[in-house]
Order: sequence, then C-alpha cells, then structure tokens
Amino acid sequence: MAVGSKVAGRRGFLVGLGVLALSACKEGAVSTLFGRDRASPLRVGINAEYPPFESLDAAGQPVGFDIDLTRQLAARMGREVEFVNLPWRRLLQSLSQGRLEMVVSAIAVTPIRQRNFLLSTPYYSERQALLRPAALAAQPVQQLARIGVLEESTAEGHLARLGVARRHIVDLPDAVAMERAYRAGEVDALFGDEHLLLALQKNVSGELGLDAAFGLDTYAVVLAKGEDALLLEVNAALQALREDGTLAHLTALLEG
Repeated sequence: MAVGSKVAGRRGFLVGLGVLALSACKEGAVSTLFGRDRASPLRVGINAEYPPFESLDAAGQPVGFDIDLTRQLAARMGREVEFVNLPWRRLLQSLSQGRLEMVVSAIAVTPIRQRNFLLSTPYYSERQALLRPAALAAQPVQQLARIGVLEESTAEGHLARLGVARRHIVDLPDAVAMERAYRAGEVDALFGDEHLLLALQKNVSGELGLDAAFGLDTYAVVLAKGEDALLLEVNAALQALREDGTLAHLTALLEG
C-alpha cells in the first residue's frame, strides 16, 4: 500500500469523533472514536474502502482478508478486537498518536515505515497491476499521459522505477476516487494493487495488465515504536496461523 515522506494512513471517511462507536465488547465492531484502554479489546485501524482486503458489508460490518486475518490473530492472542475505520491518510498518524494499538490495512513494508514503526513478519505479498481501456492495452506504461494511483502509496515509487515521470502520475485519495476518475476519463489508467484493481474492474470496462516488472508489495501488521511486547505476540500469532494452515486458507480464499 502506501509510502511517502509523510506519516500516512489509507482510504475511507471519518464519520465523526462522537458517533458510530459500537460495543467495544463485540468482536468485529467498528468504531470511529479515539482513545485507548489496554483493558479493552484490541483497537485495530483499518480503512474500509479497499476491497477485497477491507470494506463494509450492507450491514456496515467490516469484511475482507485483513478483517478475517485480524480476528484470527486476536483469537490467538486471547483478545477481542475493535476495528477503527479511518481515512487512509489518518491510519499511521493515529497509530503514532496512541489512538490505535495496530494497523492491519494492506500496509506495505517500506524503508520509511521500518524506521518509524514496528512491523510484523510479512503476511502477504501483492503484485502491482495496470488497469486501462482496451484501446490503450498495447501502449507501454511509460507512454500513458495520466496514471491514477492511491496517494502516498508505493505505486508512485514503482512507476518512477519504471521510468514514468511524476507529471504523468495523478494522486487520488481512495479507491472510490480512483474508480470515479477512471470512469470520467480524468486518468488514462489506474496502477496499484492487483486485487484492488480486480475489484474495480468489476465496475468499469478495461483490461488488467500484469508484469513482473511492475513490482511486488509485501504487507505487514504495523505497530507503534515501543510496542515490542505486543509485536512478539503478533508475530507468535502469525506463526501459529502459518503452522496450522489458517493463513494459507485465508490466502486461498482471497486468490480464489
């Protein structure tokens, strides 16, 4: 997912600091309230506008790969979980401010994040992809005039490595804005995580291009500096999920 010189988080909206706090004792509840009490359920930041990793169902409940993974992690750690739905740009900022205990939201491992946060062992690797109209399918990425990406994401770095000039990259705040810009013809193509673009492709016309040269993002659970004991718990839980086949099962559901 995202990177940059700023401390960033990812997609979604903040409904209000004093509303939509569901029961903290109910596993999987979604809250937009800040504050942390270590005796309460594990407060996990997400941005629920990034299918199939995290989104809200018709009942307003969080669903997706990261949601299922987090619930399994919390169960192995003997904790209930409270999901805190925030805009993408606010996720890591809120973690740094102590308003969350961790973030599980398709966060890619980057050198900047490794310096500023504690990262778990990786739990998934995601290919980068390019979604564009069929009329542009044969055009190299370097020749596209306007390529939409999730703002403050690793996409810009991947494109720069491919030789795409910054002036050809259009930053968009979330997946909804990415789809809207593509539909309106404000961008010629979208570049980013494969599974996100596959989800968007269901709603728009276009061909999805995959190329090993596009790059690969590795996702990890993100914790604040100083939370070394919690990091040990998270890594132990991840290892248990690997050993008992749960992580492989969740991955197969995502990729199936």
